[in-house]
Amino acid sequence: MVFQGLEECAMVSKLERERSALAAAEKELEERRQKLAELEREEAERELNRLIKKVGQDTAIALL
Repeated sequence: MVFQGLEECAMVSKLERERSALAAAEKELEERRQKLAELEREEAERELNRLIKKVGQDTAIALL
């Protein structure tokens, strides 16, 4: 009987560890997605600035 109680506690503890690990992984994934989105915005801005420099500011404004 005592061993069964310990097994149940161990199982609950294992489940809680798994839930905690999953929550941490989901949080890390969300942070990485946000960082990727920021990097993509920065890259798009650099590309836009490069193209504006290439065609000139007046031409870029006219195109918009």
